[in-house]
Amino acid sequence: MDLKKLVSVGISTKNRCKDLKTCLEKTSENEELKGIQVFIIDDASDKEYPADMSSFGLNTTFISCNESKGYIVRRNELAQIMNTKYYLSFDDDSYILDGSLVKAIEYAESLDNLLCLTFPVYNPIHEEYQISSLEKVPYQTKSFIGCAHLLNIERFHSLGGYISQLVHQGEEIFLAAKGFKNNFYCYHYPDLLFAHMTSKTNRNYSRMAFYGARNKFLWNMCYLPRELLLYKQFRGLAERIQYFAIHQDLNHLSGYRSGILESSNFFSHYDYFSKHQYAAWNKLPTY
Repeated sequence: MDLKKLVSVGISTKNRCKDLKTCLEKTSENEELKGIQVFIIDDASDKEYPADMSSFGLNTTFISCNESKGYIVRRNELAQIMNTKYYLSFDDDSYILDGSLVKAIEYAESLDNLLCLTFPVYNPIHEEYQISSLEKVPYQTKSFIGCAHLLNIERFHSLGGYISQLVHQGEEIFLAAKGFKNNFYCYHYPDLLFAHMTSKTNRNYSRMAFYGARNKFLWNMCYLPRELLLYKQFRGLAERIQYFAIHQDLNHLSGYRSGILESSNFFSHYDYFSKHQYAAWNKLPTY
């Protein structure tokens, strides 16, 4: 199997030069990734990254942007410039820790309905799994995790890619739900393990709270069966009030309010599950 013709690596980064260096050093140690095109897109970092990426021994293309548009936009752009069948995406603080990418691609090739493979994720700093495998064999999931996944690019494009209006956080579950409704599915592949250092650099937890609340409200508006909508939205509000009480961060509530105010802008994305579809979706594990 010639991986160079089948898969490209895409990494979005911003203000994490040290983490990216570790990521690329670890990636360069993986023999299966030798020669594979690695696209890195920098979303207008405050400090310039080293211009020369050749020292890592990877087939690297580095794209520097002058204007920050966020990772959702940048990941769409990465998919646009790739000419392979698959897009292996991982964060700038992630890398393959164990297992065979070749075998993962072989499994992907055996499926005629694949949208995305998701993988187990281990945090080597905290020495704990962020995402652990529920079974020893692959299984279907609701969605996938942004820090480590393999997308079928053609199907990604056919679904419209990530919704840039989401701005930050939750784009994967929007895409996965739309894929599910179009008979393109996500699967967990347990035999390729990724490390995720979950660097705190450039992580704005208030921003995450805001967009987490906003985008969860919007996902419900787009996909929930209408019979369940009011119940789920009121339950979501109760959760955000609880989060605010615990974390004392008003963004949990202002994000929910923003979801209400912006819901009319998402009419074109409304694609309700039937109760039967939602029941089938809901019984699946998330990752």
